[in-house]
Amino acid sequence: MRPGVFRCLGWDDGWVGGRIELSVQGRVRDQSMWLALARAAEEAGCDALYVADHPGTAAAPFVALAAAASVTERIRLGTCVVNAGLWESLSLAAEIATLDVVSHGRAVLGLGAGHTPSEWAMTGRSMPPAAARVDRLIEVTRVVRDLLRGASVTTGDGQVELDGAQLGDLRPVQLPIPLMVGGNGPVCCGSPRRRLTSSGSVGWVAPCLMVTPMKWRGGARLWTGRSTQCASPRP
Repeated sequence: MRPGVFRCLGWDDGWVGGRIELSVQGRVRDQSMWLALARAAEEAGCDALYVADHPGTAAAPFVALAAAASVTERIRLGTCVVNAGLWESLSLAAEIATLDVVSHGRAVLGLGAGHTPSEWAMTGRSMPPAAARVDRLIEVTRVVRDLLRGASVTTGDGQVELDGAQLGDLRPVQLPIPLMVGGNGPVCCGSPRRRLTSSGSVGWVAPCLMVTPMKWRGGARLWTGRSTQCASPRP
């Protein structure tokens, strides 16, 4: 397991000097180490514990996060980030709603458009162009939002196909569940970001910024819509 430092930076049209959250992303390889990391992250005052979603090379994120929920009380638990192109909306809505229930309202859904070619190849799919992947991300976000609200969803727009899909009695504790959209560049962070926020699809949106402990100690250049220097928290 190699924990890294994860920072969520809130922004609108550019950098907004608001609250910066310091969280941890961990890799699951051993039960005792994973649960120890969850406890340690909470005791250290971290805002959230995140798990990546890389089919074929990483653990199942929602199972890992549910296990972390059983040994923590405060820290938020989320994905960083699931590939919206490889998940079916109904299954994803059920997973995040269940996590929110078992964690007593601490779930965060991190979604991305899917930038890793090998993930598409291993599932026998061709990786679509960036614009098509972002369109799918937006539609999955919309559908998952509606399912979490208890709606019956029927759609056939080419991105998501559902016929009377619903979650039944399963309801998340949070409405809405906070959403984190991972990505950078104009394709992901321009018009699509405005479409997400204006539609009411999300609790909040932030670019995902990864800083390893080594880079953190020496300062790192991060993408926030512009380059910035990260101040070191240590002498």
